[in-house]
Amino acid sequence: LEAVVEDVLRSTGLNKPFSGGNFALFGHSFGALVMHAVAVALRESGLPQPSHLIVAAEAAPMDVVPVVDPDGLDDASLVQQLLAMGLIAEETAAADADAWPLLLAPYRADLLVEGRWSTAVKTNGGASSSSSSSSSSSSSFSSFSSSSSMMRPLDCPVTAFTAADDATLPPGTTMESWRDTTKG
Repeated sequence: LEAVVEDVLRSTGLNKPFSGGNFALFGHSFGALVMHAVAVALRESGLPQPSHLIVAAEAAPMDVVPVVDPDGLDDASLVQQLLAMGLIAEETAAADADAWPLLLAPYRADLLVEGRWSTAVKTNGGASSSSSSSSSSSSSFSSFSSSSSMMRPLDCPVTAFTAADDATLPPGTTMESWRDTTKG
C-alpha cells in the first residue's frame, strides 16, 4: 500500500507544500483505503491535510476482510468470483479467455494488496514490515503505516457511502466503523 500512496502523492503534487486552498479526497472500494492512507501520510509528513475524506463501498481500515484470495484462483474461478460480487459485467465474464490475464491483472493486484492490508491490520495494527523511519516530505511516506499513526483518527470529517445491498462488501459489513477514523 505504501507504494500506491507514494504514487498518489507524487502524481497529484500533494507530496510538496502548496497554497492551493482546501481539497477533499475521495476513494471508492479499494481506493477508499488508499485515500485514507494518503490522508494519514499527509498528516504524518506535516503537509496540508484534506478538508474532507469521502469514501464509498469499502469497510473501514480496521474492518477490512479479504473477500477473495487471488493467488488461490485460476482465471476462470476469479472471473466467476468477480461476477458474483458484481465487480465485472457479464460481457467481461464472457470475454475470450485469452483476454482474461490482461483484464484480471488490476483486480488481482487490488485484491492482493487488500488481503495484505487486512493481515497487517489484524496482526499489528497496520504496521508494515517495509516501514521506513523517514519523515521527509520529499522522500518516502512509508512511515505512515505504523500502527499508532494509521489507526489514530484523522482531523478532517469522513463521510462513508455504500449501497444497501452492495455485493462487494463481505456479509455483515457496515460503514459505521468509518466514524472511528475521524475526530472531525
